[in-house]
Amino acid sequence: MPYSIVVILMLFLGMQPAEAMDCPGNVAAISDAELNAAVIPKTQAIYQHLGCELKLVKLPGRRGILAFNSGRVDGELFRVTIIEKLYQTAFVRSQYPLLQTQQGVWVAPTHFLENGDLIGYVIGRRWQEEFAEHNSGQYRFVEYSAASDMRRDYSAGHLDGFLGASLTIDELMKSEKLSERPELALKISLVKVYHYLDKRYARFMSEFDRLLQSCSEECQYSQVCQHDACNYN
Repeated sequence: MPYSIVVILMLFLGMQPAEAMDCPGNVAAISDAELNAAVIPKTQAIYQHLGCELKLVKLPGRRGILAFNSGRVDGELFRVTIIEKLYQTAFVRSQYPLLQTQQGVWVAPTHFLENGDLIGYVIGRRWQEEFAEHNSGQYRFVEYSAASDMRRDYSAGHLDGFLGASLTIDELMKSEKLSERPELALKISLVKVYHYLDKRYARFMSEFDRLLQSCSEECQYSQVCQHDACNYN
């Protein structure tokens, strides 16, 4: 039956044709973020369940913010909420977190964190920048533009420690990018990371949240999922 006739019949019967889902375009992802390995499969699964493709553009941390503000991308894959003060465009944040992780200072198992220690951090990761700014009188900080360079210096013994998150450490150990698991010497904060999109995609985000909520708490935080939209393992 021709589509026009179907529409006329639906209107006659008091029905409205379903509105097609408006899918986001390109979404920025922090290029060297180890958490990508945990977040991308989960987000892809939900996008696919909603009939959309997750189109990622990997950019350094600061460039992702600039791209979102300028409209070159339609959102950011994940961020912590402190990033919102840097957004200059109307946005929507997922109501539920994609992951939860412990941020802190990580050191070698044989090292005890002391005043004056040399701590590495990555620029463009706002929580790391703020910690370095607020604690410059207690520790010496070395900034890096790439996390891989920071890991190399840490492994070579040029750093006493580095700023990172517990799930990041898990991913580094899983991928064997660290030969020995570092110790959490100083807890900074237990944070949740969220998905961000341009405000134009509020309807999509609402559906995204609905599916994310359908995942169990275990799925949201430990990546073990039961709901088909979140089961990517």
